[in-house]
Amino acid sequence: MSILVVEDNAIAARVISGILHKNGFDVIAAGTVQAGIEQLQREDTVTAAIVDIVLPDQEGFELVDWIRSSLRWSYLPVVICSASRDPGKVGKLAGLGCRHYVLKPISESEILGKLKTALDSGPLLTELRAAAMNRLGLDIKAYQDIANLYLAHAHGTHSGHRR
Repeated sequence: MSILVVEDNAIAARVISGILHKNGFDVIAAGTVQAGIEQLQREDTVTAAIVDIVLPDQEGFELVDWIRSSLRWSYLPVVICSASRDPGKVGKLAGLGCRHYVLKPISESEILGKLKTALDSGPLLTELRAAAMNRLGLDIKAYQDIANLYLAHAHGTHSGHRR
């Protein structure tokens, strides 16, 4: 399983990656919200994300919001890993569907426990996509083309129609 780790602090990123590698996970690293989005646009194998809140280009909320509004990644389990104890930030994340929060400094047992809970909390998008592709007899390119047409239609940009 591949885990996207979006963390700008080199030490924290190394600790998280080390814990994940030691426990059999592949790691895809990003240091900014934009880099995290770009990784998700390139990768098909991401099964969860671990996201810091304070990042150099934007707050982690922006990435979580992008994930939740994405047809492709909306069901991606997200674990927040932050030093922030701000109840307002925790509430904002809960509103975005994040139920898994790990405080820094990082504990191996806690981050693995939260990741496992996040992964077990529902079907992975990759599983849902695979089931749909199998049922419809589509390859990944055809599935993505249909998803893009659906999004264009939903946003009123398909065939010149506007909402």
